[in-house]
Amino acid sequence: MRNRRIRILHEGREYFLVDRGRSAKTRALTLLKRVEDERTAEKGELLVKTDVGLCQAVAHWTAGEARIEKGHESLREAFDKVVTRYLEEFRVGRTRTGTRTYWFLSSRRQALYSLDRSQPAGLVVLLYSGEEAAKEAALARRGIDTPSIAIEPVTDLSDYLEARALEGFAGALLDDRSPIYFCSDPGGSSRFLKIDLDERTGRLEHRLLDADGAWTPYDGEEEIFPDLDQDVVDDAMRERLGDLPFLGFRDGIVLYRLERKGAPGVPATVELTDDAATDGVPLCPIFHDLDLLESFRAEHGLDDCGPAPVDDLRALAAWCGAEGRTLVLHPDGHRARTATLWAHDGRLLLDSFSGIWRSTDGVRFEKE
Repeated sequence: MRNRRIRILHEGREYFLVDRGRSAKTRALTLLKRVEDERTAEKGELLVKTDVGLCQAVAHWTAGEARIEKGHESLREAFDKVVTRYLEEFRVGRTRTGTRTYWFLSSRRQALYSLDRSQPAGLVVLLYSGEEAAKEAALARRGIDTPSIAIEPVTDLSDYLEARALEGFAGALLDDRSPIYFCSDPGGSSRFLKIDLDERTGRLEHRLLDADGAWTPYDGEEEIFPDLDQDVVDDAMRERLGDLPFLGFRDGIVLYRLERKGAPGVPATVELTDDAATDGVPLCPIFHDLDLLESFRAEHGLDDCGPAPVDDLRALAAWCGAEGRTLVLHPDGHRARTATLWAHDGRLLLDSFSGIWRSTDGVRFEKE
């Protein structure tokens, strides 16, 4: 997905505000001034060739601080106003008339999100097509997420979703049931694909978002691609969920493995032939959530298996390495809850959305 760029006219000159950031910590705004040719530029100033022509950087904003290039100090007040307006529009989308209005939930001016199985790579932002539905959702979530939830309108859904994609959300969820996937066309422009389940026929219906907020049936003729940067999505999860080995981790956590009936003490392994992440290598699944364990067991027909506590996680990882098995926490689960573990040089290593972690006792983990 391309960097956002806003065209600005100020005192007869053409400027472009370029947003190269992905979060509040990494956002970098640069104001470029259009230059007709090199002879009109100030002496010694750096010129940048862009797809809109020759430009020069005249102002920057990073982490709440503005910096104006020498010779352009008169732009400070205007630049501050532009940045303030842009950041608010980035948060809620541009204000437009004649379009369909949607609503999102926010707390402390940040959009509320969820973990949804339809988009297991990251967080999804919550959207509602009706104000009453948004109010009911806010009432249901109040006290769970936060005591104070606001309902805010969106009149340019494309602009709002593009901003959320840049922030690191993996997608959106409309009315708590219809996933919206972030995509791009061959030219790099953002496109948004919604999937609905037709309850009468049981078929999935695909629709692309139009500029006016309506949805047009998508038959696959228009070429679009999934647009998701997993590193950016992982950063967003780490920022919002915390820097921890996996979601649900706590001191003294009890993990469970599968054990086949009639083979006590032997970890059960499973082959998921359609799982590209394991390259066909049999995996040894472990869980900290027994409901997810039961769901995995039922989905893969493991009726002859039951849960058994993991007494020594390091020993289990070493056994998997010796047997050519991959030790995976919550396979088929959301990325925030999953992890791959292995033994190396007497240590236990864990790879998850938050990076690589190490442990010498299989209980306490530190960032590698």
